[in-house]
Amino acid sequence: MSVPVKLHPGLADGTLVTNDGVATFDVHNTTAEPVAVVRIDGVDGDAGLGVTYVGFTHCLPSCDKTGDWDDPQTQRILGLGVEGRFPLVVPPDDPSRRPVQMVLRLSVKQEGMASFRAGCLWLRSLKLTLSDGRKVDLRAYDGLSVLGVFAETSALPAATPPGPARCPLAARMP
Repeated sequence: MSVPVKLHPGLADGTLVTNDGVATFDVHNTTAEPVAVVRIDGVDGDAGLGVTYVGFTHCLPSCDKTGDWDDPQTQRILGLGVEGRFPLVVPPDDPSRRPVQMVLRLSVKQEGMASFRAGCLWLRSLKLTLSDGRKVDLRAYDGLSVLGVFAETSALPAATPPGPARCPLAARMP
């Protein structure tokens, strides 16, 4: 999934800043037993990508996948839909149930701005601790990145178009 983040001039000195983005994504459990996540220990992502775990949802009342953190509609949905933080219990996959989704807040820090302006920042995995003490990496299927963050607006060099083509969904992890 690619997440749009607005890029715009923020300070009088011409420094570029971004609004934060929000993304929800399904978490799958291919084992026969429920898995409980009790902590997120870190992330494997590009330098300058800020990732904050907001909580989990079962896709109620909405299944919005991405949005602008500052948008009132996003905040309304988050206020109604985030059910908790920990433990995040992921039952075995069952097509008759709504999936558990993680909700992340994503930001671009100044040290990541050059890479962000040139293309995309990637989140490759989340480092998790399970209730039994095991440490695991939550990764996407088939070598893909979990999320890509791209510039949605045009405060980019003239030859650099904004938009999701900067973070192709089929890209393998860099």
